[in-house]
Amino acid sequence: EEFVLTLSARLREGTAWAEAGHELAFAQFALPAGRTAPEAEPAAGTLETAEEAAALVIRGEGFSVRFDKANGELVSYRAGETELLKRAPAPNFWRAYTDNDRGNGHHERCAVWREAGAGKKLVRFAWRSGEGEVVVSADYELPTNPVSACTMEYSIRGDGQIGIGLRLTPGEGLPEIPEVGVLFAMDASFGRLEWYGKGPHESYWDRNVGAKLGLHEGRVKEQVVPYLRPQECGNKTEVRFATVTDEEGRGVRVEGLPTVEFSALP
Repeated sequence: EEFVLTLSARLREGTAWAEAGHELAFAQFALPAGRTAPEAEPAAGTLETAEEAAALVIRGEGFSVRFDKANGELVSYRAGETELLKRAPAPNFWRAYTDNDRGNGHHERCAVWREAGAGKKLVRFAWRSGEGEVVVSADYELPTNPVSACTMEYSIRGDGQIGIGLRLTPGEGLPEIPEVGVLFAMDASFGRLEWYGKGPHESYWDRNVGAKLGLHEGRVKEQVVPYLRPQECGNKTEVRFATVTDEEGRGVRVEGLPTVEFSALP
């Protein structure tokens, strides 16, 4: 549903410092062309919901999800016989700091956010059935001083898609937040990565002009950048969608609304 014009300036002839065809510069422009996306329709497929003593289980055709009622987390997503999650999606407000962060004391000034997601405390867990979906929400208190509030909301659709929303209300006067996102783990067998966004190398909001919008692919293990001193790496900006799959093509697809920043690291 998107058309992008890419202009590229390249060497017509080889030189002592580059071969013919070497790209000197490029620019990209999203064009006001394309089909109008149809209005979203309720997802096909029926859902069955079973509330157990310790869990909420939602089943659809070919998949099932399980929530732990004690902590509100989505602890399992099974597609057929394949378990896709090794650690539940959780709110995350920290990232590995960079050399620039180290120089300005960012990791010390913002340390309150380091364990904020991991230390969350469930205060409310609720779910409701809607047209073609089940909506599950979990409200948390975060161990900041003053206390912050966070809500994770999941919309499970009949076709197996899950919409995830994160809402953060930080306590007044707290320092800047290194990251606002969702972190989860998959088994190492899910080692293939493909994304439609800026690439093929890492990019960040303050240095992504040199990355080109396109469909890129690679291995998860290749996304680590071997900086002299280990630091935050592997991020992708302006991502429309990304997939993390195993050798058989099984895995997850993440879609932005309309874009998201994304990384997958071993």
